[in-house]
Amino acid sequence: MTQGSTATKGNVLVLVGTRKGAFILSRDDSRKDWLVSGPHSPGSEVYHFSYDPRNGGTIFAAVNQMI
Repeated sequence: MTQGSTATKGNVLVLVGTRKGAFILSRDDSRKDWLVSGPHSPGSEVYHFSYDPRNGGTIFAAVNQMI
């Protein structure tokens, strides 16, 4: 479903954009434990982070990457 994450269909996803990168928090059907994936784009500011479930899933992020 998402690269770098163990999330599967039916999981709850929380996408978090921060000044230090993006993080994916996922929770399975039992709703007992959260799994954290990331940081993605480490060291970069992530202003917007969204998930499109169509065709297996795609994640979009608006990243300010200073070079």
